[in-house]
Amino acid sequence: MFLAVVGEEAVGCVGVRIRRGGGEVNHLIVKPQFRNKGIASKLISLLIQYCERRRVPNLFLETIDAMEEALSLYAKMGFEEKERKALKKSAKPNQREVHLVKMELALS
Repeated sequence: MFLAVVGEEAVGCVGVRIRRGGGEVNHLIVKPQFRNKGIASKLISLLIQYCERRRVPNLFLETIDAMEEALSLYAKMGFEEKERKALKKSAKPNQREVHLVKMELALS
């Protein structure tokens, strides 16, 4: 787990679960008032460096397409979309369909 701290306040975090075949990125969270300040990019960058030092072959993650800012960040950091599939349709009318997005980053 990587923790971002501003002053004495924890403002963001990201975790990785390393297992055979790669590392699963999870729980990338930045407090709303600290977003768009490069904190998430820095957390992902540190996580990538950590995994490269441990010779983890790749990173993978799952998110939903409604998380547009996260998808954009992951793409900017080099993750590629590997799969997109529809989740259960909502019973609520006029609600758009949500898709699970699987992404992967090959490490050197």
